[in-house]
Amino acid sequence: MEIAIRHSAGILILPENLRAWAVSRLAFFQVDLLPMDAEVIFLSGELPRVHSDPFDRLIAADFIHHRVPFVAPDETFAGLVAQRVW
Repeated sequence: MEIAIRHSAGILILPENLRAWAVSRLAFFQVDLLPMDAEVIFLSGELPRVHSDPFDRLIAADFIHHRVPFVAPDETFAGLVAQRVW
């Protein structure tokens, strides 16, 4: 979602169209997409108010709910209780 938004805003330039690039990267890295269910949405509203970006809160809630580590250098996620690697 974040990549699609940044790409459509012209902030992120990709070597090919978004759909083709995303499908190829998901296959290459053997990534399975997780569904965003109601629990993730509710949890995003219950997280500490240390970060106000709604998309970042959804991302953090998704990782917390599915108990998987968040891999990114972004320090803003540290205060959202998500397990962050990198």
